[in-house]
Amino acid sequence: MTPDLAALSDRLGIVLIAAGEGLRLGSRPKCLLQLAGEPLIKCQLNNLLALNPASIVVVLGHHGDVIEPVIAHLPLQTIRQPAARFTQADSVRLGLSLLPSRCDHIMICPCDLPALTVDDYRELLSVYLARDPGVHFVGPWVNGLPGNPVVFDTYFRDELLANDAVIGSGKWRDRPRTGVLKWHTDNNRYRFDIDTDADRRAFELQYGQTLRWPGYLET
Repeated sequence: MTPDLAALSDRLGIVLIAAGEGLRLGSRPKCLLQLAGEPLIKCQLNNLLALNPASIVVVLGHHGDVIEPVIAHLPLQTIRQPAARFTQADSVRLGLSLLPSRCDHIMICPCDLPALTVDDYRELLSVYLARDPGVHFVGPWVNGLPGNPVVFDTYFRDELLANDAVIGSGKWRDRPRTGVLKWHTDNNRYRFDIDTDADRRAFELQYGQTLRWPGYLET
């Protein structure tokens, strides 16, 4: 890791959203699909931990009881949605609330990005580091579509929390904003998430790796 990235990591807070119901996958927690025999969320967290962030917060919800034991041994914090019904925006806000104050650089990640590597995360952070002074948010943009994860500073966080009810839903990135860098890249790994069985099969065809349910989640 370069000295600049190391300095950023000391103040980097990461929020991983793993609260969804997984309705299009049979109401199963997609982050527990197994990649090379390991739960997807564990693979992703191992990559994120390699960045040496100051803090990682995992937001749990519908399937918290089965997800939490899988990650309990890792150096992170978990927080659960207190209500039965909630939005993506609620999960983002909840995760942000638990980050320590020293985290003035923030990365928001969904829990279903099986193709991303440590180098992909580092590349995004390098783009964020090299941003112009007026830029407060950096997100990948792949073939005209928004990707994940995204990184922003506390100025942007405070603006979102104060003014934007749809933070984290995807819709907020479509609105005209100042201080936003749409980082154009042809790296489709920033776009490849798993919402349906068709997504899972497409991943297997493109990357030559399997995503399988553990036995207790097979239907």
